[in-house]
Amino acid sequence: MLTLNDVVNCMATMLRRLIGPEIEFEIALRPTRRWFGDPRDRQVVLKLSSLARTRCEGRQVTVSVDHVELDETRPPQSSKDTPGPYER
Repeated sequence: MLTLNDVVNCMATMLRRLIGPEIEFEIALRPTRRWFGDPRDRQVVLKLSSLARTRCEGRQVTVSVDHVELDETRPPQSSKDTPGPYER
């Protein structure tokens, strides 16, 4: 099992090639608590990076990972949001 940070770190070389040399690429990782074992995690990171490259305006793409806790006081952004730990 890997954390989301591990997934992004393992993909760093491939993501840099995908983004291309003409765009500045940065990875910003903070400690995470959740474990990921689903191969779709890599697909999500790859797809989001590809979309960011296509739509970047400032010629820079940053992949960042952070841990957040949603509680009852924060209004949900969708009907599927439930309180608990999340990685973003």
